[in-house]
Amino acid sequence: MCEHTIEKKNVFITGVSGYIGQRIVECFSSREDIGEIIGIDIFDPPCYRDKMTFIKHDVRDDMTSLMSRYHIDWAIHAAFVISVIHDLNLLDNIDIKGTINFHKACEQLKIKNVLQVSSTTAYGGHKDNPAWLIEDMPLRGNNDFIYGKNKAILENTVVKAFREKHPGINYTVVRPCFVCGPHFYKNPLGRHLMKKIVMLPGDMKPFQFVHEDDVADSIHFLLSNNLNGAFNLAADGTMTFREMALMTRSTILPLPSFLLAPAMDLAWKMNLSFLTEFPGAPLALIRFPWLASNRKIKEAGYTFRHTTREAYETFAEQVRNFYGRGKNRAI
Repeated sequence: MCEHTIEKKNVFITGVSGYIGQRIVECFSSREDIGEIIGIDIFDPPCYRDKMTFIKHDVRDDMTSLMSRYHIDWAIHAAFVISVIHDLNLLDNIDIKGTINFHKACEQLKIKNVLQVSSTTAYGGHKDNPAWLIEDMPLRGNNDFIYGKNKAILENTVVKAFREKHPGINYTVVRPCFVCGPHFYKNPLGRHLMKKIVMLPGDMKPFQFVHEDDVADSIHFLLSNNLNGAFNLAADGTMTFREMALMTRSTILPLPSFLLAPAMDLAWKMNLSFLTEFPGAPLALIRFPWLASNRKIKEAGYTFRHTTREAYETFAEQVRNFYGRGKNRAI
């Protein structure tokens, strides 16, 4: 009797030390169909896995020769600046040039399965958004929110051009909403929601999350099934910010948007991170409709393991336990 041999895939990941990159490594390292994981970042990863080889490398530098040392089956671009930094030229350089370098290496090495980590912020928070955003809708971003704006620009120009030039490459784009879970404190919104008093606009819309494990699992699902195109990653259900505050035992301080936005802009410019780590622009994602449909990936066969509420509860439990040990809580 012949034993069935599992074909193992070697995976290349940019931004491997980041929030999403680490979750992908953790998920993939336990899979029988994964061989080597080669990850690059400018920061050392907080933890290593047996299958992972880490190389310190900046995505702004050419990565073709580096990738050519390995036989890469799947290439994942997860390197992106999530936190809003004051040097906008540097932010653009990392986000845009990094993606172009990633594409260049994939092209020259003829990698057949490529995945880009985008975001539902690429749709933008707008007054005229429909109840549910689906994958073929325009990506409009918000011009004053650089993260979402750059995600939209990349998909509308850089990614589109690459896909048109290389129709033979299986190119997948994932658009997670806010990724949540025990490690959500690595996200500026997560740290904001950990405060004792959370300042937010009075006119808030329902919000959705996707659990960090579902993001990593769905990426494996899409690549292993050779699914091409864009897919929203968003869990079932929504939450209000008041429900979030109850779960983390915080207090919501609702303020008029015409006061909160300029106050956040000023605090951000003055580097008053104890008040806010971002300017007022992201408030559009709280004040205006911005909910992504998960119907497409579910119809493709993926089942989310966590709802929005369950994803947030895993973070809230961490917060309650942390401050329950006597840690001081920032205002």
